[in-house]
Amino acid sequence: MVIHRKIRRSVKANISFYLVSAVLTAITVAMIIGACATADTLEQEAGGMLDTYQVEQAEFKMDGMLSEEQIRAFEKEYDLLLEEQVSCDVRVKIGAGTVLRILGENEKVNLVDILEGEDISADDDILISRRFAEGHGIQIGDVMELFGQVFTVSGYVARPDYLYCLQDITDPFGNYDTFGLVIMKKEVMKRLTATVSSYGVIYRDPAREKEFRKALYETAEPDEYMTDTQNPRLSLPRSEPEMLRSEFVSYALILFLLVIVLLSFMLSRMVQRESKTIGTLLALGYRKGELIRHYAMYGLIPGAFGSVLGILISIPFSRGFSWYFMQNLEQIPYEVAYPVWIAVICLFVPALLYLAASVLVLNGKIRMDVVPLLKGGGKSHRVSRILRHQKGSFQKTYAVRVLLGNLSRSITFLIGMAVACMIILLGGTCQDSQHNLLNNKISQVTDASYETGLKAFHTGTVTDGETLIDVNFGVTGKTKGFNLVGYDEDNVLLERKTLSGRPEEYGKYYMTSAAAGYYGIEAGDTFTFYHQISMEETTVEITDIIDNDIMLLLMTSKENAAEIVGVTPDSYNNILSLEKPDVPENEILLVRDLGGYRDKYESLLSTTAVVYKILLFAGILICILIVNLLSSMVIEENSRNISMLKVLGYRSREIRRIVLLPNHILVPVSYLLSIPFTLLLTNAMMADTIENSGVLIETVVRPQTLILYFLIVVAAYLVSLLFAGWKLQKVNMVESLKEERE
Repeated sequence: MVIHRKIRRSVKANISFYLVSAVLTAITVAMIIGACATADTLEQEAGGMLDTYQVEQAEFKMDGMLSEEQIRAFEKEYDLLLEEQVSCDVRVKIGAGTVLRILGENEKVNLVDILEGEDISADDDILISRRFAEGHGIQIGDVMELFGQVFTVSGYVARPDYLYCLQDITDPFGNYDTFGLVIMKKEVMKRLTATVSSYGVIYRDPAREKEFRKALYETAEPDEYMTDTQNPRLSLPRSEPEMLRSEFVSYALILFLLVIVLLSFMLSRMVQRESKTIGTLLALGYRKGELIRHYAMYGLIPGAFGSVLGILISIPFSRGFSWYFMQNLEQIPYEVAYPVWIAVICLFVPALLYLAASVLVLNGKIRMDVVPLLKGGGKSHRVSRILRHQKGSFQKTYAVRVLLGNLSRSITFLIGMAVACMIILLGGTCQDSQHNLLNNKISQVTDASYETGLKAFHTGTVTDGETLIDVNFGVTGKTKGFNLVGYDEDNVLLERKTLSGRPEEYGKYYMTSAAAGYYGIEAGDTFTFYHQISMEETTVEITDIIDNDIMLLLMTSKENAAEIVGVTPDSYNNILSLEKPDVPENEILLVRDLGGYRDKYESLLSTTAVVYKILLFAGILICILIVNLLSSMVIEENSRNISMLKVLGYRSREIRRIVLLPNHILVPVSYLLSIPFTLLLTNAMMADTIENSGVLIETVVRPQTLILYFLIVVAAYLVSLLFAGWKLQKVNMVESLKEERE
């Protein structure tokens, strides 16, 4: 059609819109592909390793040992693989607080992946995790002294149950500088030192799991049973990919909606400006559908160019993003799994989405009433009526005219700036929330300095600490279990401050705020849970919620806990103390330095800070683009008035202040609008955190953060005004007046 010949001219006239829309589309496409590529890479490499190297599906500990005959009988009866796993922790003089976990070499469950070097062949050979070794300059062939004996490093290794290498399962993040793995022969370990034994299980027939757990309980009475979904070393590599996809797709949808808003405004503006042309074409016999198809073509342009640009950007973005998230795992070889099918979808979907939005907008804008169109589209004179009664200076009156004369543009500016402000503010809100957890919540867990877990239940009294019953339980329908903690009435080290402010009543049941948030429990609700091994269910009433956002705990008296667990009330398997208790080494399961919690979370914050800086940069970029685009439109629409002001002797700075004054008003309004939406988005992100890590992060934003980020928004806005000022100076007085006359 002849009408299509004007597309190039129209695109040139609205080049700012197409550039901004294409860039936003490109950012969105690159974000989607990069997130999917990273998720696919994690699933391919981490998931592949978990499957290839026979990772455990469950782990249990017990007081005593299973005989080889018992192991073979269980394997045959319940169609599973069962293997003893031995371990011990050794502090080494490589750095402050550096710990090596020595693990015995397995044959059936949790097999090792030798990344470089050779497997163990002699009693004095060991394997070491690569990230720890390379971080401390340990080479293959080097010697290390362990247990008073010299060993030779024969190779670098990764083990599937320590792919997410946490020293303790309560750690929020792995620290590869202070924690590493060493693999040696089991019999050598048992000969040289006291070890902790556990058993790894792989179910060939998952339907037999409950039968096995009940039989195990009746036969061996294990102390603890933990499934792979309850073990963050195994659950985090599996859950992180889906978390990445969901979060970044959410961000992408917000940006897509922003582009659609811009597109709708641009098309409405174009139809309004070209109403006489549209009326003429309709009078000449063009059908409405033909005109809609023509103008809808403008929606394809930013979608097509933005998609292509986004796909090109996504290649290096996918590599960098995958590298960043793979740093959370043990160092294993990986190839970026670039999602070609996602790229193909992203090549077409934005253009089709914009096309569909364009058709919907145009269907309502292009009417068959020719006469109003020929008169200029039936412009409303409500602004003139408002200004007729408006009192004040010329600048104030003109600002109202600009603000209300094109209400859709003002609304578009509000939405665009609010989205930019939301992205800028999101990083600050997340950081404030995490710092609140670090500074105000961690200290509320306990006043103790050390937590000592024992291999088995003991009875009697302890002089240098307070004893607890501490046993893990499961909840139907939830992947994470919790710990039932029984305490004595005179316990002072375990914090039990209720959210209601009511004093704690000994003998009642209290749930931590982290557990209440995860399980959806409120004070007064009943709570049903099951023993991890016997599968027996217990139902209790929750009296109140304890202010503890770090741990999933159900707290009650020792008498109640003892009845549920099936031990005597004077039993204990956990000690809280200010100093390390005097307990024989061979009875200790673990010693947790509670003072180290803060350091671990600070490490987590330093890692996530990179993501928030990216969000800040993206928000600033979007802010500049949006302001530049809409300011350009204001200047274009007011080119005649700008020319007249120049003729009257107004300087460029004065004209800029007069024409762009409404934007100054809309910026703080946009920022205020963005705050509640930012808080809602932060709440959603924190909900993912508790699902993945069991840590409840309360959404908090400090007043100084709001002020600081508002200043950042203002700075970005002022930068964008420099570009607007440059465009304002380029307005040609003669051409503008000539166009108006025509």
